[in-house]
Amino acid sequence: SILEDCAAGYLGRPRPWDAGAGARAFAGCRAFVDVLRSAEKTVGGYDRGRRERDTADDVVRRCLPPADALTRKELGRGFRHADPDVRGAALEVTLAALDRFATERKAAVDLYGGCKGVGERPPVQAIIDCCKRHLDGETLGPIPSHRKRQLAGRVLDYECRYKMAERLPDVQALAAGLPKTVSTDARIDGLALACFVRYSRELPEAVATARFDVCKMLPNALHAWPPELAGQAARACRLSCAKRLAAPNDISARKARDASLDAFASNPPPALAVPLRLLCGDFLKAAGLSKDDGDAWLDACAGGA
Repeated sequence: SILEDCAAGYLGRPRPWDAGAGARAFAGCRAFVDVLRSAEKTVGGYDRGRRERDTADDVVRRCLPPADALTRKELGRGFRHADPDVRGAALEVTLAALDRFATERKAAVDLYGGCKGVGERPPVQAIIDCCKRHLDGETLGPIPSHRKRQLAGRVLDYECRYKMAERLPDVQALAAGLPKTVSTDARIDGLALACFVRYSRELPEAVATARFDVCKMLPNALHAWPPELAGQAARACRLSCAKRLAAPNDISARKARDASLDAFASNPPPALAVPLRLLCGDFLKAAGLSKDDGDAWLDACAGGA
């Protein structure tokens, strides 16, 4: 494929995150990112007659070179590198790949009938649990059918996200590079947060199962980070855990909720005010308010600043 050939030419050894990498390695990495960006609008050409799993392989193949040309371990090493230029190179490749993935996935899923929301994992564990209980002689009441036919678009959506998550570093590797307190490099921290937003949007299951609490990140972001970076953190929180913020007994969620409302009421600049309003509107809706009531409440909160 064109992407495989470009990876062989532009991502030669050493890579930016390898020992002894020089200017040529960084130039090749930038050229590869340019190839990914230039192909974002060139989508389609999928075969509706193929199995969903095979089509998902095709989608990922258009977003990343083969695993033997670029592994998730290599990208993860770039995420954790001490040199900010190296981290930036790895983050730019990941960001371009996820943006391309969003376009390719949508084109393929639309061909298979579309998918409202996010495709979910089949309930295999629930089926196994029911079988074990039945074999143990337990009397089971009416069991909801697990044989409801999944639409092809939803199956493909799940397969695409699952296979893409297998090729990219896990969320912990990305979260390790996020600023702990005050942001020291706005460009690199902005790239890391942009990647985290893409992870939250395109790979929600990977974020949900990660050992990283987005709610704990948000209060510090709103307190210590520049408005542009704090706005990115609010977007990530909205994509990954907006409903959780409505939980009354979740301590981390309550702190994030209070910090969001306090920041919104303090008349922040638009770069932060817009994502905060969307975040607050979502968790107010999850708490039971209608959209009109939530908008009126937020208008009053902003007007009283």
